[in-house]
Amino acid sequence: MNDLAVFTPEILKAGRRYSRLVPAGADLSWAQEKLFVLGLLDKSDSLKACTPESIADAVLQAGSMGLSFNPSLKQVYLIPRKESFRRKGENESWTAFNKLRANLRTYAYASPSYLGMTHLCLSRGGFRAIESQIVHEKDVFEYYGVGKEPLFKMARGNRGAIEGVYIIGRLATGETLSDWMDVATVEKIRACSDAPDSLMWKEFYEEGMKKAIVRRSLKLWPKSQIVAEAVEYLNVHEGMGETIDADAIPEAPVDRLNKDQVLLIESKLSDAGFSTDKWTSKIAQAYRETVLADIPSAEFESVMARVDKAIAAKQSKLS
Repeated sequence: MNDLAVFTPEILKAGRRYSRLVPAGADLSWAQEKLFVLGLLDKSDSLKACTPESIADAVLQAGSMGLSFNPSLKQVYLIPRKESFRRKGENESWTAFNKLRANLRTYAYASPSYLGMTHLCLSRGGFRAIESQIVHEKDVFEYYGVGKEPLFKMARGNRGAIEGVYIIGRLATGETLSDWMDVATVEKIRACSDAPDSLMWKEFYEEGMKKAIVRRSLKLWPKSQIVAEAVEYLNVHEGMGETIDADAIPEAPVDRLNKDQVLLIESKLSDAGFSTDKWTSKIAQAYRETVLADIPSAEFESVMARVDKAIAAKQSKLS
């Protein structure tokens, strides 16, 4: 563990470059940011174990994104991380292996939070609004596709288990974009990260969900160069890379709804007087599919519950 004074030369050196890297118009002061970083170092033995160079680089990286280490803003965090290391060789002794592993350096990097990424999108990314919400099983939620705003009504009281997270982005051009991610996909992304058991995932799971979906969405949505660089920086340092796209994560084969299940759903809709084409498409989109037959069979009961809810709502209006 380093003494706090060890970091001073590198931090002062970073200060000479800081103002040149901060985006024009960003409300950042080097004098304040220096105090925030020194305060973080003073409180954390883990950060004191990091190399002074990496601390300085992290401060500059955060500044180049226009993000502050001010604890009250929660825009960006200073995260310690051990250098990655190979596995033990087959003929290598544990003594030799552990000796090498003990000498690994600890470095720090700047990790933008969900709030930080949102701030970046609003201030530098061409968005006029961006919002993410956690969806629980008792909430009313319908996802209609990337170019449409989903339907979301939060349940009162006990909202039940978490089912997923969605995000809406409104561009300055007036276009609305959205994305949806279920818990299973979030868990795949978490498993692919370098720190699946980090404090964020253990203590602030919902923050992790929102951060995961904003990163995936920003890979696909229109974005400025500074936002693209922030996403790439996170991918490099948090070990997700291309796997942030759930479609790129290898999956076990999934059983889909069979013909009998599809016919039963269509029959219930038809008997209740619904337009079968319209409603089957609507239901499929809620599960991020294009047709009923592509929905996983494990979701059959959930689909039937949606149909029953729609029928009950229609009958309520008629009575």
